[in-house]
Amino acid sequence: MSHEITNIDSVLVPEGNEYRAWHGLEIPVGDRITLGDVREHGLHPRIVEGTVTAGIGGKQVTLKDYKSLVAITNRGAMHPLHISGNRYSIIQNEDVWRTMSTAFQGVDMDYKLTCVGTLCGLRRYFISVAIGDTNGFEVNGDRFHGNINFVTSHDGSLAFRAYDSLTRIVCNNTLNWSVAGNKNLDFKVYHKGDATAHCDKLGDYLNAVLHGRVVFTEAMEALAAIQVADTDIEAVVGGYFLNKAHDRGEKLEQFSTRTLNQVQGIATLARSGVGNSGRTMYDVFNGATQYYTSGDGVGITTTAGRKAFSSEFGTAADRKAEFTRYLIKGSYETAAEEARPLLLAS
Repeated sequence: MSHEITNIDSVLVPEGNEYRAWHGLEIPVGDRITLGDVREHGLHPRIVEGTVTAGIGGKQVTLKDYKSLVAITNRGAMHPLHISGNRYSIIQNEDVWRTMSTAFQGVDMDYKLTCVGTLCGLRRYFISVAIGDTNGFEVNGDRFHGNINFVTSHDGSLAFRAYDSLTRIVCNNTLNWSVAGNKNLDFKVYHKGDATAHCDKLGDYLNAVLHGRVVFTEAMEALAAIQVADTDIEAVVGGYFLNKAHDRGEKLEQFSTRTLNQVQGIATLARSGVGNSGRTMYDVFNGATQYYTSGDGVGITTTAGRKAFSSEFGTAADRKAEFTRYLIKGSYETAAEEARPLLLAS
């Protein structure tokens, strides 16, 4: 159960095919997710503290340096979550929701909650918010989806974090991948001290979100402005795989058949994939993202459903993120020259 959506968790989405999740466990609640929806479906249990005792020799001993965390649902059921140190401060799910709502007041752009849920038996909570218009933002005729993700936990695994991401959270896998991804904004509130007061500062940090999205847009537009010769495409793509080999401590004299097939697959999509013409570095970027979303990068014989599963949060998603960083950082120039002789020898 890789999604970690248990029988006491719920994942809410707006109505519409574009909001569906790979696991099929989402609950559509209408055009927009409201606080009433979230409360009704039990996403805001009350987290309470309790004492921790140990039975020794028939006697109960209180562990004074520790406390237990328990979720009490809106039906009164109690679910143990975690044993923490005494310095741990609870951040209620309702506090995260209120902070999110307050933070977007005065932000001069539209936003929509696209997924809200609990995971791991009420131990994790998330809100994914699409920013800008509902279609994201446009670069070189293509649209990207920008999100602000709010995540927290009640088991010590996560601070309360708000960050910009290209990943919409719908399960525990996408939550972990989005937390690990690149960010222009990353605000953390640790579970200690007056955590509620620190949460109140979140609105100020969200003002940097638009700037972060512009930075990403400018990076994509920069790639679109870099011309690439048709004879250079394989070398640029090969440079990515050469760098990966160097990271593993390998010294290559030629590419393996498998790697060569991947290089050729990405290069082909860079030239003739959807919307691509093989003329700019942006076409190379699109070739890689298409390859790892629906092409051979997720398996030649893989079903369409499995390809979508992989492109959502699996290995293919990691490869897309790595290839994006490779191009944006400009390290492809040296790597491409080093890759040429390996391509000729393969």
